[in-house]
Amino acid sequence: MNIQADESILDENGKYSLEKLNPIIYDEEHRRYLSVGVKAADAFKAGLVYKRS
Repeated sequence: MNIQADESILDENGKYSLEKLNPIIYDEEHRRYLSVGVKAADAFKAGLVYKRS
């Protein structure tokens, strides 16, 4: 596997940052572009409120 990224989208740890990349997707059904990258929740933590004790 060979993954390449422009250094301008890397964070201080050398990993890609979606916030810096600010990707967009094309919605063909509605003929529009949408932005991606807004944080919705932390992985594996959002469901903890539903976990039974």
